[in-house]
Parts: sequence; C-alpha cells; structure tokens
Amino acid sequence: MYRAMVAEGNIEGDYVERDDAGVTLFNEDHEMKAFVPYSQLVALVNEEAFNDRERQFNKLLI
Repeated sequence: MYRAMVAEGNIEGDYVERDDAGVTLFNEDHEMKAFVPYSQLVALVNEEAFNDRERQFNKLLI
C-alpha cells in the first residue's frame, strides 16, 4: 500500500509507477486510481512508514 500525500489529503494505492512527470497509483486489480504530477506531490510513502511507531523519514520514497 502506498500513499501519495498532496495538499488536499492522501491518495491510497496498492501499486505505484513513477515517470518523469509524476506518479500513477493503481488499485489491487491494476486499475489506475490517480495520476499525481510531481508539482502537486508532497510525499510518497509506503505502508511501513505509517505503521512504524517512530515514523522514520528514511522510509520516504521521494
């Protein structure tokens, strides 16, 4: 599970693809949920970062 953090909130996805323009989040059936351009992306984190009691910043993906 991944979360794309944007100013308006979080977008969750099971899979993520990154390219030069931004990140695309997909559900478990590999259907596209959202595209987030890098200019709108605050952070992309995996589920471990949210479950970690210390919320270690070294788990941030971008």
